[in-house]
Amino acid sequence: YQAVSWKSVFLLASLIPLGMAVENTGTAAWIAEQTLNALGGVPTWVLQAAIAVLATFFTLVMSNVGATVLLVPLAVNIAIGAGANPLLTQSTEGLKLNKWGYIIADPETGKTSKKGVWAGGDIVTGSATVILAMGAGRMASDSIHNYLTLGW
Repeated sequence: YQAVSWKSVFLLASLIPLGMAVENTGTAAWIAEQTLNALGGVPTWVLQAAIAVLATFFTLVMSNVGATVLLVPLAVNIAIGAGANPLLTQSTEGLKLNKWGYIIADPETGKTSKKGVWAGGDIVTGSATVILAMGAGRMASDSIHNYLTLGW
C-alpha cells in the first residue's frame, strides 16, 4: 500500500462525479456544440487539434486527472456531433457529395441525387445545432409525403 499514491486515488474518485455531472447536465454537449459551431465543417484532424487545445486549457486550471475526467464526455460529444461514418457516403452509388464529404441535398426538400433518398442535419450541413437538424427533418418529411402521394 505504500507504493499507491492515495492522493491520486482520492482525487480521481472525487472527480468522477464531476465528470458525470458535466455529462448529465448537458455541459459537455453545450461545450461540444459551441466548439463545433465555431469550427464549422472542418476536417477531423482540426477537431482533434481543438480537443488538444481544450485539454491544454483545462490542465492549466486543474489537475491532469481532473482534465481527463472532464475531457472524456466532451470528446465523445464532439465525436458524435462531428458527423456520420463516412462508410455510408462512400458505399452508396449515385450519392453526390460536396468537397467536405457531406451529402448534397436540396435545401428546400432534402432530396439527394439518388432517387428515393433524402438527407438532412449534420450529414448535409456539417456540425450544426439540433434545431437545424429537426427543421431539415421536418422539410424532408413533407417532401417524402409528396413523393409518396404525387411521385418524384
